Amino acid sequence: MEALGAKAMEFDYKTECCGASFSISDTEIVESLSGKILEVAKESGAHLIVVACPLCQSNLDMRQPDIEKHTGRKFDLPVMYFTQLMALAFGYPEKELKLPKHIVPVEAALKHIGEAIPEPEKVKKTKKAVEAESEVE
Repeated sequence: MEALGAKAMEFDYKTECCGASFSISDTEIVESLSGKILEVAKESGAHLIVVACPLCQSNLDMRQPDIEKHTGRKFDLPVMYFTQLMALAFGYPEKELKLPKHIVPVEAALKHIGEAIPEPEKVKKTKKAVEAESEVE
């Protein structure tokens, strides 16, 4: 994504499952798993989530309003396929990508592509954490 002009944010849940096929049989699991992904992505400073999986795109985008309702948090994180970002980077016309079909609008997030994003401050480890690490070594 960085080669296309986007800044890839590091966050712990970037490869976690959204609940995938549970979207039909157990929506509570999907909302919980997808909600955690959205929460951690938002906390990392992401403006957009990029996916390869159709179920991730569906669960993170389509269910986002329900997740927001249940958590009481507003994420406003659009979800796009990596191929859509590739198409934009290669000059494919936006109208051909059906971007208005997304539940969470993508236009505001796309304006951030190419911006210089400051690195997040490193969280200082507590004395207790440093001591625990030295005990393991």
